[in-house]
Amino acid sequence: MKSVLLLVLPWLISCEIINVTPAPYLVTQVSVITGGGDDYRLGAVEVILLNRAEKEILSLELEFDLYDTSGLAQPRIGENRVKARLLESIPSGAEISLRIVLDSLFSLPPPDTLTLTRFCITGIGYIDGSVWTDRLKQNLIMEDRVTVICHRQ
Repeated sequence: MKSVLLLVLPWLISCEIINVTPAPYLVTQVSVITGGGDDYRLGAVEVILLNRAEKEILSLELEFDLYDTSGLAQPRIGENRVKARLLESIPSGAEISLRIVLDSLFSLPPPDTLTLTRFCITGIGYIDGSVWTDRLKQNLIMEDRVTVICHRQ
């Protein structure tokens, strides 16, 4: 009986320690657009985000993996992991569309279909100077591979 308690007790303690706190935002849509627009030439990821915090957001840090349909990084340059920092004012309770420009990641126009995975907001900076972080990526938006059909503009 003692050995069972010794095995279960650390598990119970660790479950309490890694308790996931609700994120101060809600992502309602993630999409990829290609073909050029006002602020991008080859492609971008658009995110619709709702600020659920009681204070204004001034900056966001986010990460995601990006692949072509075969699971390769081509025609990308470098790693599949994309990290971005956006400086964007988002009032409390506001829903806003954000755009992450991908032009510097492609050496050629992207394929018609891309796969995004492990999309996560890892940090938020607020107007009062406070910072919310999710370095352990407990609030993944898209944990599994999700194929996104690119919308040509």
